[in-house]
Order: sequence, then C-alpha cells, then structure tokens
Amino acid sequence: MPRPIPPLTRAAAVLRLLADGGRHRALADIAGALRLPNDTARDILGTLPRLSTSDPARWGVISR
Repeated sequence: MPRPIPPLTRAAAVLRLLADGGRHRALADIAGALRLPNDTARDILGTLPRLSTSDPARWGVISR
C-alpha cells in the first residue's frame, strides 16, 4: 500500500470540511478545525481555485 502524501492528505481534509458545508467559515476557523497553520490553510485555499473553475465563495469561505 502506498504511503500517504502529507500535502494531499491536508488538502483532502480541507475539501472534506468545505463539503460538509452548513455555514461560512473564516480561514482561521478552517485552520483551527483541522489543526493546520493558518499559512498552510491559506495556501491550500489559494491553490484550489487554480485547479478548478469553482469560486471559493461558493464553498462558504470568507476572507478576513
């Protein structure tokens, strides 16, 4: 079985959290919920729109 790749694991965790939806989340809330540094969460959230045509506002992410 291949070993997990930490950056992909963290990105998948962010996507799962966003998919659960229910409310808008600030960057600090996302980072805190996943126990990630704010910079890591910001980098993941900044990369996701480059990989798709989706708008982060549709995911319930608010920037502060």
